Amino acid sequence: MWKREIYATVATNNDPPSNGIVNSAREDMSLRLKDLSRVQPELEKLRKQLGRLEEEENSIRQDLDMYSRILSPIRRLPFDILGEIFLHCLSEDELWPPTLNDISQAPLLLMRVCRTWRYTTLACPRLWASLRLEIVDAKTTPSQTGALRRRIQEWLSRSGVCPIYLVMSSTCRGIAGYAQNRNKSAVQALLPFMHRCDSLYLLGEHQPFIELLAPETLVALRSVRIEPIKGGYSARTWQPLANLMAAPNLRSLYCLASSSSDISITDIPLHLSPRLTRLALHGPKTPYEDVLAALQLLPNLCFLQIKFTRQSLPNATVTPKVSLPRLEDLVIREWIAISDTATFLNCLTDMSSLTSLEFRASVDPAFYQTAQEIGFPFAAHTMLTKNIEPKNLLHLSIPLGLNRDQVLDCLRALPYIIQLDLFRSANTLRKDVEPFDLEDLVVRQDMPVLLPRLLHLTIHNSRQTTDETVLRFVISRIQALPCSDASDGKVAMLESFEGRFLRPKQQDIMSAVRQYASDTGIGGVPDIELTYEPDSH
Repeated sequence: MWKREIYATVATNNDPPSNGIVNSAREDMSLRLKDLSRVQPELEKLRKQLGRLEEEENSIRQDLDMYSRILSPIRRLPFDILGEIFLHCLSEDELWPPTLNDISQAPLLLMRVCRTWRYTTLACPRLWASLRLEIVDAKTTPSQTGALRRRIQEWLSRSGVCPIYLVMSSTCRGIAGYAQNRNKSAVQALLPFMHRCDSLYLLGEHQPFIELLAPETLVALRSVRIEPIKGGYSARTWQPLANLMAAPNLRSLYCLASSSSDISITDIPLHLSPRLTRLALHGPKTPYEDVLAALQLLPNLCFLQIKFTRQSLPNATVTPKVSLPRLEDLVIREWIAISDTATFLNCLTDMSSLTSLEFRASVDPAFYQTAQEIGFPFAAHTMLTKNIEPKNLLHLSIPLGLNRDQVLDCLRALPYIIQLDLFRSANTLRKDVEPFDLEDLVVRQDMPVLLPRLLHLTIHNSRQTTDETVLRFVISRIQALPCSDASDGKVAMLESFEGRFLRPKQQDIMSAVRQYASDTGIGGVPDIELTYEPDSH
């Protein structure tokens, strides 16, 4: 051992070693060379043995991999079950079904895996029952157009007798192209299949295509969604919409016009579709008397969504009443003067089936000064307190900036609500307008309870609601306190709370709720999701 220490010391510098150390090192080196000669043959044997074992291991693994592929359960699945699995590979976004060219998504992707999957994919009609066509460039050659028509026909032919869902998107150049060449347009390949079209989504201007349709061939059409744009086709009129609206089984119409579109509700022949059950109108430039007149033609509506613009509700001379006894869901997006919206909503009568109201407002900045103290007027106040059946309204979604007294008045009149969504409107983020106070919903002993059946509460973009108030609210709602207004004599146990706050976190609400539940023996706690974001406004 002492030699190693000496050698180690000498080896760390460049000083000349003594003769004794040199002689000793020569002797020891000779001995170690003999040891190396002895070890090397044995090591070479082991290396060869290890190489053989590694080769054998690789062979075994290859065999196991082959056996695993053979025994894979998916290989033994019947084709019909495999087809059902493939259906779940389709895009979940109904506005973005597969295209003719996208090999990165089903069904084209599935066809590229193996022969069996290709066969199964081709044999599953529902995989081919949806298609998105993008009319992009007018400058296509006849051969390109012919190839596109053949691919469309091939795709939809694979759908068998299944209902078809079509999405068509056009640019200005595209619409001009198939307007000028309609007799040779690729979209003509769709016509033999339109009798099976269940849903149609038209993004852009598609007048030339709509003109090719005949209502009597659209026997399966139940849903139409149009997002018209302005420009691209100078000869455009909205008259061809009659071809769609006269479809005998049409039940749903979404007209989501952009701000640049010049479509009006009077351009939509709603009188041809008296059986509509779902209607969405975004930004139609029309007096609200025309909106009410149109709604009078649609007594079967179950869902109504309207987004008004500033030009939508000029001063009214006539205020017709509209009865919507089957309406269940009402969504109002207000971008106009509050008084006009109130007038419109007050014309909606007999909404005894209404179960959900979503009211979103973006009001005139002139209201901000008075709103600092009392909040913005609630245009739906009269409608909620007089024109609906309180027992049926279960969901309410409203801005945080509404007049507090009016909101509380509505909540007192609507004790059956189980879900309440409160949010700060986008255009009020820079203004400190938030009169709503969560304290009003905290349950207290021997005090009237607002919303005794409340199960779900969401608050988004609140600055003023504190964590302390949230904690008091949650704890008060899991105690099952007595309440004469509740069917079982107790306040409903809160099931979920979601909060997004424009401020830093103030305390650990979830831990405090769990601790309280543990201390009091409460069996479960609500699902609580909290997000805190720096206030950048």
